[in-house]
Amino acid sequence: MNTFFTLFGIFWRNRYALVLPFLILPTLAVIYSANTPAMYTARTTIQIQNAATNPPLLQNISDPDKTNLLRQTIKSANVVGDTLRAAGLLLDGASSDERNQKIAQAARNIHLQTIGDDLIEIYYRSTTRAGITTVLEQLALNFIDEINAGERFSADETQEFLERQLRELSARLNKAKANYDALKVEVTRSGKADSDENIARMAAAEFEIQKIQTQYGLAKEDFDKVLSEKQSRSATPTVKFPLPPMLENENPEMEQHMSYLLASIVLAGLLSLTLIALKSKLDTSLRTDDEIRREIGLKIIGRMPNMGDVKIDQGRLTAMPKMGI
Repeated sequence: MNTFFTLFGIFWRNRYALVLPFLILPTLAVIYSANTPAMYTARTTIQIQNAATNPPLLQNISDPDKTNLLRQTIKSANVVGDTLRAAGLLLDGASSDERNQKIAQAARNIHLQTIGDDLIEIYYRSTTRAGITTVLEQLALNFIDEINAGERFSADETQEFLERQLRELSARLNKAKANYDALKVEVTRSGKADSDENIARMAAAEFEIQKIQTQYGLAKEDFDKVLSEKQSRSATPTVKFPLPPMLENENPEMEQHMSYLLASIVLAGLLSLTLIALKSKLDTSLRTDDEIRREIGLKIIGRMPNMGDVKIDQGRLTAMPKMGI
């Protein structure tokens, strides 16, 4: 019974610190949550394939630096802007400020995380449920296309360069063969085919043909290699979607209310403990008989000099007066 009254006394002395935070903070949290739009969340998973021929950004994606680069890419103005335009959420006639504002707002609602070296999860949040999975699917496609754009552009440039080189070498080879045939006719008509000068001229023409043929063969080999790699990438997709985009939360309002309420209760508990600790630290009032007797005894001693040896034993003050000799 004494324990009960002791606990009740502690509670009563700290009733405001214990009760008010749990009344005020949850109420404010519910009001704030009710006036904050709930966010729907959609998720999709991307599986990386054919890692050996993938762009460098899609290799070793578990590395934190690579993950940050992937996040920057998916939140870039190109990817987000193209996604919003494809979804009809961004009109071509919009002003620059309006366009930048919508892109920035959408980018804040995009989250990307990597799982191992071959899985990427993309989350998209929106206040409206309609079309959220369609927007997320378009976002993922634009994201992959942006990553492959650099590699694809480089391959296209290499292919165009090799095609020009093959055309030039083919023209040079035809010209060298024509020169060789003309020289052969000229030497035959001169009747001096065995002369040192004509032999040297014929050998030089043959060497020129062989040199150009070798260059053409090397360029053709490089061209076939680049073309084969492009066809291989086209035949084997860089990524695949194991699961279609799906909605994560069917009732975001209730989830938001509960999360805000739980956070406010935890915060109220911490605030109550802090207030009680501060009150206990700053409280100078006397609660027990021992404290009262000790305090009274010390005041008496302060007013009665030469009390001698003073002791407090179990709440009782005893003094041994000094004896003058």
